[in-house]
Amino acid sequence: IDVKEVQVIPQSVGTVYNELLNNQGEINPEKEHYLEEEITVVDIGGGTILIDTLKNMNLATKTQFTTGIYTLYD
Repeated sequence: IDVKEVQVIPQSVGTVYNELLNNQGEINPEKEHYLEEEITVVDIGGGTILIDTLKNMNLATKTQFTTGIYTLYD
């Protein structure tokens, strides 16, 4: 295996991409509207609750809750 590049993205973004793309990595036409929506992902895990909002597929820092992923990253 020859790894050329590694990208680390927040799990919330990966979750939305998993729903947006089909198995060939193409945008699912039925979910294309995700690209223009505000989407909130709630990740309840082992001792943490991460709440992240994506607006137009970008993390919306103005709507980030204090328990969100940026607090964890800091």
